[in-house]
Amino acid sequence: MTVALAVVSLIAAAMFALAAGAPKVFGVGRVGGNWRHYGVPHVAWRAIGVLEIAGAVGLAAGVFADARCGLASAAGLCALMVGALATHVRAKEGAKETAPAVVALALCVVVVAGRAHEIGLV
Repeated sequence: MTVALAVVSLIAAAMFALAAGAPKVFGVGRVGGNWRHYGVPHVAWRAIGVLEIAGAVGLAAGVFADARCGLASAAGLCALMVGALATHVRAKEGAKETAPAVVALALCVVVVAGRAHEIGLV
């Protein structure tokens, strides 16, 4: 594993756990209350937060334990971010609101590519 891949993985993990997942689960901050704006049921919003936190744990596990865990987590988070982008587009939001999801998706794509290369899938 390269240091760069580890750094990208840990940045993505922190972003998903602290800036996205935890606010959704605990209903705090701007992110915590966005479920109304997007028309997502509250229980689904919290479930998305749990998935983001689980994905963050998996990204960290990919650094400190098993690269396959990091790959699976990053792939799942990519799917989650595609859904997030679709939600932003449906809400007719601009670049400012959509940018965090784009950045998160880009980080996850880098991790998927790096982990897949690392374990010999590509």
